Amino acid sequence: MIYTTIYFLLGAVLIYTGIKGVSVVEFLIASLFGIILVLFVIRLSPIIDFNNLSFINTRAIFLPYGIVVFSLWGSSIIPEMKEMLGRKKKLLRKAIIIGICWAAFSYLLFSASIVGYCGEKTTSDAFFCLSTGLGGRMAQLGYFLGAITCFSAFLIMGLTLKKSFHYDYKWPKSISWAVASVIPFLLYFSGLKNYINIIGLTL
Repeated sequence: MIYTTIYFLLGAVLIYTGIKGVSVVEFLIASLFGIILVLFVIRLSPIIDFNNLSFINTRAIFLPYGIVVFSLWGSSIIPEMKEMLGRKKKLLRKAIIIGICWAAFSYLLFSASIVGYCGEKTTSDAFFCLSTGLGGRMAQLGYFLGAITCFSAFLIMGLTLKKSFHYDYKWPKSISWAVASVIPFLLYFSGLKNYINIIGLTL
């Protein structure tokens, strides 16, 4: 409960500060994500069983559709990207293409590494099998990766919702911020805690 409260409070503060504060944190998160991804690939590549990657369950191939779309869904950040670019708005299209390609490549590499090692033992959180085979530190690093990527999504969606409520619905800034930041916190403690199911349902 303490960690969850800190998580939401920190996110709420950053959403309140706007794009300047969020952009700095997003850059740090993206850098950490890249570093941790490289560490995972280096650690797992010698012990990957490529037979684990050859099996495709055709009956369930569309089951993770919502999760895949969510992982590549960057439309909500496009207005913020345009704002961050300032006078260099001509670079927006290139930035969008590079962003989508980088995200797709990163997730594909990460998924192939985890499934290649864990195989049928792969769980929804992706990291449980690492604790049994590679020790607790790798699993902890993986859970940290999950935490910062979820935090990144929370910041971007919270900021987008705040601006949408304010500019589209003409709500006061304080109310827009409170709805975008506080309601997810309340929903979490009301029992909506399965991140995978929520994403799959909403998309």
